[in-house]
Amino acid sequence: MKSLSLRFTTMGLAYLALTLGLFAQSASTELTLNTPLARELKADETHNYQLKLAAKQFAHVVAVQQGVDIEVNVYDPAGKLIVSMDSPNGAQGPEPVWLANRPAGTYRIEVKPFSTPTQPGRAGKYEIKLEALRATTAADGKVAQAESVFYEGLKSFKAARGNDAELLRQGTIKLKEALRVLGNDGEPSLLAGIKQMLFNFAPGVRLPEMNQLTKVPGTVTIYHSADNGTEAKQQAAFFESLVAFFQPRLKTKQQFSLAYLNKADWAQISGGQPFMVPFISPEPATLMMSSDQQMVKGMLGMFKSKVTPELNEALMHAGLTYESIAPLVIEAGGYINIASFFTTDMVGRLPKLWMNSLVENYLLQAWLGEKQPQLLTRWRLAMRIPGAVMTPSTRELDQMFNPGNMPTAGYATSRACDLAAQLYDTHKLALLDELIKAFPKGQKIDAAAAEARLYKLSPHIKAWVDSFGVKSASDAAVIAEQDVRATLELARQASERSDKSFYEQYVADSYLETNMDGKTLTLKEILDNWVAPPTINTKITLDELKIQVFGETAIASYRLNIRSQLPSNETFTMTLRNTDVLQRQGGRWRLLTEHYSTIPKPPVVAKVETKILDEYAGRYRNSDGLTSTITRDGDKLIELMDGTTMPNELLPENETTFRVKEQSWQRVFVRDGQGRVTHLLVRTPDGQEFKAIKIK
Repeated sequence: MKSLSLRFTTMGLAYLALTLGLFAQSASTELTLNTPLARELKADETHNYQLKLAAKQFAHVVAVQQGVDIEVNVYDPAGKLIVSMDSPNGAQGPEPVWLANRPAGTYRIEVKPFSTPTQPGRAGKYEIKLEALRATTAADGKVAQAESVFYEGLKSFKAARGNDAELLRQGTIKLKEALRVLGNDGEPSLLAGIKQMLFNFAPGVRLPEMNQLTKVPGTVTIYHSADNGTEAKQQAAFFESLVAFFQPRLKTKQQFSLAYLNKADWAQISGGQPFMVPFISPEPATLMMSSDQQMVKGMLGMFKSKVTPELNEALMHAGLTYESIAPLVIEAGGYINIASFFTTDMVGRLPKLWMNSLVENYLLQAWLGEKQPQLLTRWRLAMRIPGAVMTPSTRELDQMFNPGNMPTAGYATSRACDLAAQLYDTHKLALLDELIKAFPKGQKIDAAAAEARLYKLSPHIKAWVDSFGVKSASDAAVIAEQDVRATLELARQASERSDKSFYEQYVADSYLETNMDGKTLTLKEILDNWVAPPTINTKITLDELKIQVFGETAIASYRLNIRSQLPSNETFTMTLRNTDVLQRQGGRWRLLTEHYSTIPKPPVVAKVETKILDEYAGRYRNSDGLTSTITRDGDKLIELMDGTTMPNELLPENETTFRVKEQSWQRVFVRDGQGRVTHLLVRTPDGQEFKAIKIK
């Protein structure tokens, strides 16, 4: 699957192709200027296109999603992945790529459904078009350069998986560099994409920049612009009400003041003007902002088509409409994160994201229930919307609350709001005192202890965690196993597209590999001899996956199935047995070593008369003195070594030669001149033979 497992496959395919002349015609479609191609993509399908570039040419390709969330990957003539685009626009809208000043040759553009380790891709329609093909101008060069730097930043963010501070910092630097290269007047769609990613992934970078603008310790900053100043003032009023409600109850001494950033101020902060949702940093006393109204309308329109009949009926019963209630979903981030100030001040930061979200939602429900009961009813209905229309891309509880994954976090926050409603309705404000007692501020507590204390507060919490269908977040071994499983899935996907750049990050520098011929190779030897595959459609699956985790080390064993459809419609298949050793380095799992061997195809089983099988049955002793018994079971021969409990089934290849099931070892029965069975030969996979005398 990884490194040489894939390398062996691609080298074998390339050799086969050259030998048989299979690649005279490519299975991919060549893109021609201004000729749109409408296609339908299956959930497990990959479409390939050819783009021929001359030296110093510029190309702009756009794939427009029409109900399927796709990713677009571009490979250079040597087979290296150079651009990968998946814009934050869901299943609608464009996925653009730009190329400029690249080496002349034929580039492969791959279109496939976006997928994650826990959420498979989905089918749908899209249209792809070569929008521009011309000599590169200075402006074109900036666009392509910015996209290339943007892609490098995205790789760092994906590798960080939300918890590697150094990789997040590196990714942020790359995105800011991409903005600098592009300039404020650069390609609008790329500019928007870079800013959106910076907004999603780099909150920590904005904090010192924001503080430089406000210069008031303890300030809560509300962003507003000409089209949403009223909303900003309303949020400020809610915040002041919440502060007045909780400060005497929590006996907090923290003082808050409000500061406003207008459009010009915001332009000085990384990521620029906000796009979609209210945001507040998880750090205390930093940032809150209201949302861009045009983007809000677009998001609410996208949600409306997915709202369930049950939710629409509940809205109607309350005398509400989707249009009247949905804006509260957009405001939710601001309100909930206001409560994070008091969660931090009341009990400190709890060890898991979901625990903090739970407490924050309860505090918000308590305030609304006591001071804004009418708003509470509308709030609860509104917060059912993301839970109904969003699908989580992970089943690991804490990762659902990762703000870097908006659809998953929206779903999880909706579920947390449901639980908070139960907690407030059951316990009212009495739970406040219990929370303070359970989590004394300043006391360090690990995840397992925190989880146990939450469960004691209310039976609703344990039932809620169980409803996600996952193990508790405090079970470190389970979470580590899930993380290794997710890493192997990313490696599987990279293998299908022969993504060398992935392996350069995934495989440890000290990597050693033992292949099916017993040869040991280093990482340098593998990368130096990497062969880019021709345009083929390869599917790789992992079966019988078993993972064991020992602290920071994990062992994974699995059956690897490779199936490639060649352009000639011939099929190449291979099945391997892999054993991988991984180690957690810098917050992510990296491959230290692996061994793989081929699994032979089952032999064609011959028909042997039962009379002959009976003649082979008996007791045998080999030259080491070990004995075994062979018996007939119907039309089968069964071999069992004395002192063991694992029998071998012997499959007949012909009347005298049998193969051990699922092995390459053979048993050859030998007769003397009178036709009596006198012994058998144990034949090893490399052809050695050892005699075992029949003693009974």
